[in-house]
Amino acid sequence: MAKHLREGFNIRINRYMNLEKFEKLLSEECLWFNKLNNFDDLHEGRALVEWENNSIEIIDSWRDRFVVNCWNWDDDENFALWNIYLGGSTAGVCLISTKKDVISSIIEEEDIEGYFIKYVKYGDTINEFQSIEVVNTKYEWYSYENEFRFLKYIREENLDKGIRVKIQPSKLIKGIILSPNMDKSNQDKVYELCKQHEIPIRVIKKSIINDKTFLR
Repeated sequence: MAKHLREGFNIRINRYMNLEKFEKLLSEECLWFNKLNNFDDLHEGRALVEWENNSIEIIDSWRDRFVVNCWNWDDDENFALWNIYLGGSTAGVCLISTKKDVISSIIEEEDIEGYFIKYVKYGDTINEFQSIEVVNTKYEWYSYENEFRFLKYIREENLDKGIRVKIQPSKLIKGIILSPNMDKSNQDKVYELCKQHEIPIRVIKKSIINDKTFLR
């Protein structure tokens, strides 16, 4: 069974993004919840499934109805995720929050819960399964992500790629790490954006990673 956080459990979670996406999050006050069938990973929401049986139609229905917003639950910075989510830029941030704070920051939207991702070997299958277990399972080659995801089941048919969930950034953001090798002008931009959106400057810290190969 998929493991989710108990109510009020304040484990640290992190979300990496480039500066453009950070600015968009603050200005639009939204988190993007992506449909499982809109991920680049074509195995998303399909791990544990025996492809030869008839369950594939059920799985594809779930992939069309579940939307997720993905975080990481490391206690420290993740060098690989910096490289992946900044998309070739040295200007970005790692947002720090908790499950409780993300949920409390959400406006109007209901029935959103947080889950740890379970990682399994390719080829592992189960004969009897529940939707929550399948949509929160991925293959081991993604285990470096240490993913924690927020999940919602949507009832609308023919929904495009996902939904935008309104949030209050000042409630969601409990810490900000500036990306490694970020230049001063972009650091100043982060400080200014935080001032504009009532996020305390004291929560901003510089990355402790000091690596010349970062995004070379």
